[in-house]
Amino acid sequence: MDRFGCRVLLMVSAAGLSLCFIMVAMLLSFGQLQTAYGATAFIFLFQIFYGLGWLPVSLVLSIGNQHNTFTTKSLELEDVNLIFAKGGFTGGVFSSRGRTVVPHQHAQETEIGAKQETDIIEYVQRQS
Repeated sequence: MDRFGCRVLLMVSAAGLSLCFIMVAMLLSFGQLQTAYGATAFIFLFQIFYGLGWLPVSLVLSIGNQHNTFTTKSLELEDVNLIFAKGGFTGGVFSSRGRTVVPHQHAQETEIGAKQETDIIEYVQRQS
């Protein structure tokens, strides 16, 4: 796809798909067993043309647009995991009014955890 581009790939693929459909229609119109075998071969050619043109282009375009489907505006990479932490069918979206994660939530929780650890260490050191 990088060599020829999307447009050329789609045009060649569409021409091949059209040719295959035309040949299947023509061969099946005769109503004979030999021509039905030929129509079957063109159906397999149809799959090859589809796999060479439309399938990879649609996959590349969907991957390229994937960043628009799931926005993580102002979230750090560490915060993205917290989106799914509530579990359930909706991941807590309905109960939290659409904001399941606060920006920098991971850092805040880490600071709280670190503060608790230092408090425990200080407590143990005072006891001994």
